[in-house]
Amino acid sequence: MKKLILILSMVLVCLVIKLQSQDWNGIVNLYNPPVPQGGVEDWERCALFSNKDGIHLLTAKYAPSSGYVYYYKLSTTGQVLTGPITLTSSQGNYPTITGDNNNLYAVYHQGSNIKVHRSTDGGANWSSNIGFTQTANSCNGVDAEYTTQRGLHVVWSEKVGSVYESYFYRYYNGSWQNNFNITNTSSIQNGGMPTVTVSNSKAHVSVNTGTGNTFENNVGQVYSRDFNYSSWSSPIAITTNPLSRVDKIFSKGDIMHAFYYINSDPIALKYRRKAVNDASWSTDVTIDDAVYPTNQTHKISVAQSTNDSIHVSYIKPPYGFVTKSIHKNGGSFSGLSSVSEGGVSHRDGAVACSSNDKFFIYSQIDNYYKYRQYDALPLAPQNISVTAIHQSGYNYPLLSW
Repeated sequence: MKKLILILSMVLVCLVIKLQSQDWNGIVNLYNPPVPQGGVEDWERCALFSNKDGIHLLTAKYAPSSGYVYYYKLSTTGQVLTGPITLTSSQGNYPTITGDNNNLYAVYHQGSNIKVHRSTDGGANWSSNIGFTQTANSCNGVDAEYTTQRGLHVVWSEKVGSVYESYFYRYYNGSWQNNFNITNTSSIQNGGMPTVTVSNSKAHVSVNTGTGNTFENNVGQVYSRDFNYSSWSSPIAITTNPLSRVDKIFSKGDIMHAFYYINSDPIALKYRRKAVNDASWSTDVTIDDAVYPTNQTHKISVAQSTNDSIHVSYIKPPYGFVTKSIHKNGGSFSGLSSVSEGGVSHRDGAVACSSNDKFFIYSQIDNYYKYRQYDALPLAPQNISVTAIHQSGYNYPLLSW
């Protein structure tokens, strides 16, 4: 029995030592993607998702004559396990990746199509396109979110005359359904750069009423709408400030979170929240000012960890990419945490979470993608029990949870 206690004590000491270390690991240089045919790309964008199989990265390098969309799977330490897998080599743009532990969906815009590819083996193999055709070639944003219970939700924009309109489609039980024009009301007759999220009971979308096709030339008001899988709500104003640029709504439960930039001097990153069924958003909170989003950073990247912290990434000179966090139930934002080199011309970045770990990908002007992991405290085992086993004349502890 004494040996059992001694061994168990040593195990607990090792666990305590491990628990004392949590921080961002060093920067890992991943790769330098090929430049599209026709010369230097106009855009470079990325999206990130994590599950039991690893860290899933979707990138787009877009040029007028061609645009590659690549898929990579990484380990938590930044080792490339799979890829690059080329999903398209022709005008791919606005990549997003989503899924659960058993399904991955890669979604992007290409010409007059919204392309969708599915993987059921952790990214090793991808289906041919199962997406759909839109009516216009010009698009200023695509977003997607998948849940096991509700399927794949996709939003995108199309240019109609001199403005953008935004649309919703859901892929569920093997078919596309619930096609809807989000901007079909008197209060929001137009709007682009749409985003989508899914709460416990509804799908939620946001649009910006600006008419620009890039971050730098787009300003407008921001509205959200809710879909209870039967009918759509009326638009709800997130902000009526006409100087809002891009935005992102986010939910993983019964609380909604909205992030958006205001084109003030300096540019400010703002935040609002509401319960899913509330009829209005809270007053705004300034997350940070003097931020400097690049023209290529169209989407605000947000993720939630198991401890219910919401993490948002953005660019702030002179630090480069930084993150801040807030608990999903409210409170104050954390201090900023720098996750990239400062003083470097960055392009796009994305954050994802698994358990309480955070993963961050970003690209910069030298074309290299770079990766960092925040190695957080491991989750405490639940319902842990210790029993003694006897083997080869010795007693050993058996921990079960």
